[in-house]
Amino acid sequence: MYNGYSSTFYALELKTSGTNSMSFERTKEDKGMIHKHQIDYLIKFTTYKNHVGGFLLDFRLSDNTFFLPIDEFIKMIDRIDKKSFNEKNLTEYCNPIVIEKKKLKVNYRYDVEKFLRDTGLN
Repeated sequence: MYNGYSSTFYALELKTSGTNSMSFERTKEDKGMIHKHQIDYLIKFTTYKNHVGGFLLDFRLSDNTFFLPIDEFIKMIDRIDKKSFNEKNLTEYCNPIVIEKKKLKVNYRYDVEKFLRDTGLN
């Protein structure tokens, strides 16, 4: 059934943090929340036509969730000299897409349709 969206395939790494930052690995020897092989595979994945790769980043302390395309992530980590980033780094060095969500009793309901519209790739 056709839903009105073009055939774009999304490869997403979903990360959530109970602190105000997220760590990442610059090399295989580093230890971080976002692993080097995840970064490498998202980069490779986006070389294919109609393929989008990136991170869904959930910061529980601020209750904010973002989509960050892999190319924006690479730009950010190339500009910072540490092995972690926070929300300020995201907005300073990137243009993340805010994922709107509504808190239910225990879980959240995410507005995926709006996310797809906001990426401009659907």
